[in-house]
Amino acid sequence: MKKPLLASLLAAISVAPALAQSNVVMYGLADAGVQVSNFGNGHKINLTSGLAEGSRLGFRGNEDLGGGYRALFTLEARIELDNGTQQNGLLSSNANQNITEGLSAAGNAFVKARLPVNVINSAGALFDRQAFVGLGTPYGMVLLGRQYTPGVEIFALSDVFELGTSGTWLNLVPGTPGVFTPGIALRANQALQYRLQLPNGVGATAMYGFNNTGSLNLARRFAGGSLRYKGHGLEVGVGYNREQDQVGNQALTTLTAGGYYTVGDAKIFAGFHRMKNDYNAFARALAPGLSVPGDAATLFSNLRLNGDLYSAGVQYMLGAGRVMAGISHVNDKLASNGDATLFGLGYDHFLSKRTDVYAVVAHVVNQGAAQFALGGSGYFGGSTSQRGQDGNSLQLGIRHRF
Repeated sequence: MKKPLLASLLAAISVAPALAQSNVVMYGLADAGVQVSNFGNGHKINLTSGLAEGSRLGFRGNEDLGGGYRALFTLEARIELDNGTQQNGLLSSNANQNITEGLSAAGNAFVKARLPVNVINSAGALFDRQAFVGLGTPYGMVLLGRQYTPGVEIFALSDVFELGTSGTWLNLVPGTPGVFTPGIALRANQALQYRLQLPNGVGATAMYGFNNTGSLNLARRFAGGSLRYKGHGLEVGVGYNREQDQVGNQALTTLTAGGYYTVGDAKIFAGFHRMKNDYNAFARALAPGLSVPGDAATLFSNLRLNGDLYSAGVQYMLGAGRVMAGISHVNDKLASNGDATLFGLGYDHFLSKRTDVYAVVAHVVNQGAAQFALGGSGYFGGSTSQRGQDGNSLQLGIRHRF
């Protein structure tokens, strides 16, 4: 972390008690554990941050303006407990063979030299997770800043592992070239959002991002929206995200539908996610530096994305804990045919209202060009040792909220 950013964060913490009298709350989450994995080149043990949820430190405030109006803000920073920084890379050091396939020797070297080591928060932003201000009214809420997208909210709603651990279907969202072909925009920069929640359980969102936004923070424009319903044990929704690349081509487009149904001590989850991108923004950024004829077109082809993702699972309350089991499958519609199926089983034990310990075991079956390796909520697994190589993971962790 750069020193000015660290100083700003420490200054914010030091004044938090005084601000608390003005309806400002400091909050956070600390999550860390051990992952034992085998992605084709032997067992490895890593201590990692953010297995079940990304570790964070945040500030949230609101002011009652009267008449049903209120001002609000959220500032939320990423914290990596394993090393104290705000960035991380891939768990696996294996190279993804699909990124540079078919490039010339010069093009291969050029692209590999520009693959960032820190793929999470590569810009080193202080409040990378969320940073927005807004106005709540009797007619809905308007928010401005860096926020979660409408599509990812429905994606999370449909996930039996709640976007965490090696069991989450988020592990299958990147295309066969890995994290540089993201299959969903988690957050959007420079975003204007309108949110509406009706008394009958129906809710809706609409979002527009103006620049340097979307899945890789490179999109020229971003737009998204969602509809959801909560009631009678059911919480379901549908979300749509759409991006433009740097020159205005329609890039990543996703459609997500799903949710869960509560019956007794069980929650039954199901989800569907459609993802397509013919104009990858990362390829667009690198293309001008590829001097060998044909390399730019090859890179764009390598980083295309076209697939459907399915997921189903169940959570069951058992004493002071819950059992989670799920299966997810991605159908790659490109010639690479990088299909994969993920199986996950876990147990989460509550030590208190704020602290829990968990264990998750997962196995991914990679086919064709697929090289999916399993990560967690706050980090990507990366790639297996070769195409079609299966991967295994065992995670043991602890999570504390404050």
